Amino acid sequence: MLVINLDSSSPPKWVPAVNLYLDLQTFPFEQAVGAIKRQAQQLGGDAKPQSKADIARGKLSAADFERETKDVFRTPQGIQLADEAVVRASDHLCAELQMLSEEGNSGWKVVGGRENAAYGVVRVQGCSALFNWERYANDCNDGELTVRVFPSGFETPQERREGKYFMRFGKDERPKYEGNPSSGARRRVASWRKGHDVRGRGR
Repeated sequence: MLVINLDSSSPPKWVPAVNLYLDLQTFPFEQAVGAIKRQAQQLGGDAKPQSKADIARGKLSAADFERETKDVFRTPQGIQLADEAVVRASDHLCAELQMLSEEGNSGWKVVGGRENAAYGVVRVQGCSALFNWERYANDCNDGELTVRVFPSGFETPQERREGKYFMRFGKDERPKYEGNPSSGARRRVASWRKGHDVRGRGR
């Protein structure tokens, strides 16, 4: 293990010895490279300059790997693997938030839900992270996962099916109501919309 200091902060308390610590403010970057090579050699690695043939083989290997990866992501199995990775991303965020809540005895209510792999919501303490996964039906090479964070509550797909929802008004977009909308709530929403634009400002 090699710890490199990129600023002027003190070394962490858990660093056991100075020979594992390199202050980049005091020593040049070239010495950091040398220290990394030394660590690799001590662990059994073979640090040597690459020849032109080595570089060419590496580029060919990388090109083959990229081509094989693209081919895999055009198969049903590859598409399934990509979808599962997207689901794991939102599940991991849920688990991390829950762990933070438990470690700090915060009592946060962490809520997560998905509509298959295409859309998911993670909500905690009035904030929400929305996961949108867009891809072609038979090819996910150009797929795009977008994660947007909002300072407001968004419904999970399951909650929406149950008739629960948040109404977001105003700049702060804080949740104003949750539950099945009554006729009175609908009238209040309609009245509010007559006097405000979509950003919540009076006309």
